[in-house]
Amino acid sequence: MTTRRTPLAVLALTAALVSSPLSGQERSLFSLLDAGGRSLPADGTVTNGSLTPDDFVSGDGSRVQAWQLELAAGAPVQIDLRSEDFDALLHVLGPGLDGGLRDDDGGGDLDSRICFVPADAGTYTVVAGSLNGGDGAFTLVAGPPEGGACPPGSGGMDMDPGSLEMGWELDEIVPDGPLALPGDVRFRFSGGEPRTEGRPLRAWTIRGSAGDRIALTHVAPDEDTYLYLIGPGLPEPLRDDDGAGDLNARLCVELPENGEYVVLAGPFSDPTPGTEYVLEARKGAEADAVCRSYASSPARTVERILAFDTGGRVLRVGEEVRGTLDGIQLHPETGGPIQVWRLDGEPGARVFVDVVSESFDPTLRVVWAGLDAELYNDDAGDGCNSRLEFVLPAEGPVLVLPGAWSDEGSGPFTLRASVDPGPLEVGGCGSGADLEGFVGAENAAWEMVGRLGEPSESLAAGNETLAELDATAPVIQGIRARSWRLEVEGPGALVVEAVSDDFDPVLYVTGP
Repeated sequence: MTTRRTPLAVLALTAALVSSPLSGQERSLFSLLDAGGRSLPADGTVTNGSLTPDDFVSGDGSRVQAWQLELAAGAPVQIDLRSEDFDALLHVLGPGLDGGLRDDDGGGDLDSRICFVPADAGTYTVVAGSLNGGDGAFTLVAGPPEGGACPPGSGGMDMDPGSLEMGWELDEIVPDGPLALPGDVRFRFSGGEPRTEGRPLRAWTIRGSAGDRIALTHVAPDEDTYLYLIGPGLPEPLRDDDGAGDLNARLCVELPENGEYVVLAGPFSDPTPGTEYVLEARKGAEADAVCRSYASSPARTVERILAFDTGGRVLRVGEEVRGTLDGIQLHPETGGPIQVWRLDGEPGARVFVDVVSESFDPTLRVVWAGLDAELYNDDAGDGCNSRLEFVLPAEGPVLVLPGAWSDEGSGPFTLRASVDPGPLEVGGCGSGADLEGFVGAENAAWEMVGRLGEPSESLAAGNETLAELDATAPVIQGIRARSWRLEVEGPGALVVEAVSDDFDPVLYVTGP
């Protein structure tokens, strides 16, 4: 059972609660869920439910269950998911919600809430889930919001971009003009630019055709740069921080459709006054010279993977096989090592696929024709091994891709598919060298701590510290943050917790 605790930190800031769009992977997985006859009234009736070990576990480890909800167009609806047994996670898909909606703690404490105005009448799918794979009882309520209208920004629709701490929506930022392909532009920040995720941004447009390979590079002396790309065929923004190395940003993109795209460039956090930034665009062979792989739309990535050669490798449901990750095959978007296997089984069967290794931190991807995005899992269970659960489609082929979290990951692994698996093996985090690659590839914690500077405060193991996040704390990576030093004596297990009743806390830990 999830325990409600006294807050360790308080954020002295009022902000709208915003339901974010679903990722491509979430849309793909949730479109496969069967509501099993479960329906949710739209009149405010409290409906009791229960998440059990028989419910699906998504790629991010959340346990999920689908319900159907009939809605009329134009009438605001508020959906609440509440539980005393787990941290609630709520999703809504349906007509007119191209990106779907997702909320974690919008209902207060660990409960979820989504409020929106349906643009179309029809059947919507409400997905009740637990953030960490927990199970237990819950209640679902769907009905008119209090006062008859949704609060601004509560459903991710009709929100005022300037009212949110995260700042402007990317598609609200007006481009300065076109950026030639090839070409470059030099610019500075005046201090009055619109901000997103805590960083100021300037934007330019580029025109291209489906299949064009483009490299966008953003550099500035002694500055950490950042890039976004939005446009046709990209349901979610593409983004990069340090893709060009030395804190410089680079996006390598294969355009999914013809049309006009918008590239947005800015510093990682606040710019140094007077700094000159350079945004460079290259195409074709010039892009190939600096790009190892190319991002695209999630659906286009699925198509590219389906064209891969399995080399005769086959995994049958009920079997366990062994392979060796050798770095010969690379993921078309991330450039990381993968190996492609065909999965054979009975259509409609609910299948669990595991990849286990003691040589590297394994990842797992699954694709088949028609998916909006590849299914993906990094760590499942109590270690670094990976598991995906899904229903085999009516038509194949289904491709299973074991891989490594680190670009340097390699070595033997075990791959298996079953309909009734036991617990996933603990461990699987690989060698020390692979863990160094893990930290280097993510780099988020090190960047966060580096930007905050040397901590001036200390924590003591076994003690609680009451702290406050206020407007004086810097915003880094779109997150308002403070840091502490923690001294430990030798190896051993250590738990660090940040608990707040006022905001959703995030923790970063770095050290030896």
